[in-house]
Amino acid sequence: MDDIIKSYPQRFAFLLLKWVCPANLFEMIEGDLIEQYETDVANVGERQAQRRLIWNSLKFFRPGIVAEHKFQLKWIRTDSITLSSLSFRSVNNLMGWVVFGIALVVYVLTVEETASFWDCSEFIASSYKLEVPHPPGAPLFLLLGRFFSFFAFGDHTKVAYAMNMMSALASAFTILFLFWSIVLFGEKLVRASGSAVLLEEKKWLIIISGMAGSLACAFSDSFWFSAVEAEVYALSSLSTAIVVWGILKWESVEDKREANRWLILIAYVIGLSIGVHLLNLLTLPALALVYYFKTFKTSATGILFALAIGGGLVLFINDLIIPGLPYAGWVFRALLRKYSRSFFWLGGDCLLRDADGSSVLWNPVHPDEKLRGCKYLYTRRYLYPDWLWIVRHHPHPFQF
Repeated sequence: MDDIIKSYPQRFAFLLLKWVCPANLFEMIEGDLIEQYETDVANVGERQAQRRLIWNSLKFFRPGIVAEHKFQLKWIRTDSITLSSLSFRSVNNLMGWVVFGIALVVYVLTVEETASFWDCSEFIASSYKLEVPHPPGAPLFLLLGRFFSFFAFGDHTKVAYAMNMMSALASAFTILFLFWSIVLFGEKLVRASGSAVLLEEKKWLIIISGMAGSLACAFSDSFWFSAVEAEVYALSSLSTAIVVWGILKWESVEDKREANRWLILIAYVIGLSIGVHLLNLLTLPALALVYYFKTFKTSATGILFALAIGGGLVLFINDLIIPGLPYAGWVFRALLRKYSRSFFWLGGDCLLRDADGSSVLWNPVHPDEKLRGCKYLYTRRYLYPDWLWIVRHHPHPFQF
């Protein structure tokens, strides 16, 4: 049989069909296909016959034929459903992506086709034009929204729909990470009850619990509402889900070098989430508790101390780090201008080296000031193109 298959140009179609069909059914199908192929060669030529051979082979990819194949049923038969043929990790990953697919299909089918009420219209317009919305601004959300607006392919009426799809995709990934987090919680609870090895029924119980919990969240009113419109809560929920899943993965790893990678990922995601919404900062007290329970011996004082550190980090980032970044940038800019001795462009001003060695500050808003005696640039004719570029990109230059 294999020699006959290899003798034909389109042997890949036969091999694929052999993989799908049972052996007894494949022998009958093979003979019919070979006979039809020889007839087509005589009638329409070899090239057209090869195309028809592929098409005729694809016609046999039917659910009934696939269901009869023992390869397809060795681990999904209803009379002996086991996880023995697949590892628990493989089933966990597979069912997580199944839950992701269910949520994504539902959100895509119910996504808003245009702008919704509240802040959605503002975020859509701000992302599409890369402008600044209401405080705190959500810069990462705007950049991602601008990226998804490209999928409107120049049709301005489809920009809102494309950005709404971003929320649908982010929410589906949130359900994925929520499922994996529930499975990690369930596995930890089962092992804490005294079961060193997960029994077969316990594995299915954990998987079904993860599916029930994640799909319950997926179809809840508040989460579903945010999943179909261009709001920051979908991406913020995704950041929170990744952080919670990451700390659970960190807690399950015994090797400190491997575990520290998860802490770095958590810190990175929290930093990115600040550019979407500040809600993710509220996970810091919970992260502090998980870190404390794994690292130290528990006590009432230690729990309160861990909560205090987590709450202090929230206040430190929210009240000092985030508001202090613009001020730090302003200080750095002022110091750089004050102590630099070279010719450079910075903000709305240009620092030039005068002919006698002293520095002069040239303001492009008043380009005729302090131009005489410049060593590197002499006339406004040479300065004008750069001056126009600076004014266009820096309409409000910093004034000394």
